[in-house]
Order: sequence, then structure tokens, then C-alpha cells
Amino acid sequence: GQRTRFKAFVAIGDNNGHIGLGVKCSKEVATAIRGAIILAKLSVLPVRRGYWG
Repeated sequence: GQRTRFKAFVAIGDNNGHIGLGVKCSKEVATAIRGAIILAKLSVLPVRRGYWG
């Protein structure tokens, strides 16, 4: 049979050139979102901004 699972993609940022992306799968929506937020906070990366050329 089918097992319903929810996948949450969460992007976070600090408005200062850093972003994080988290992906989490769970049987419940709230659990998936909460886990994705935690993973996003753990995977924060700097982003180059401005004119590069």
C-alpha cells in the first residue's frame, strides 16, 4: 500500500550574505519542517554578492 510522507525544503538566511538549505522527509508535516530548519541552520554557506565582472 501507499505510505504518505512529506518532504520539506527550507531555505534560511541572515540578510548578511549567508544562506542555508535543509531537506527533510517525515510522516508529519510539522516534524519535516522542524527537521529541515535544523539541517538548514547546520549547512550555512557564504554567498558572493555584488558586481563580479
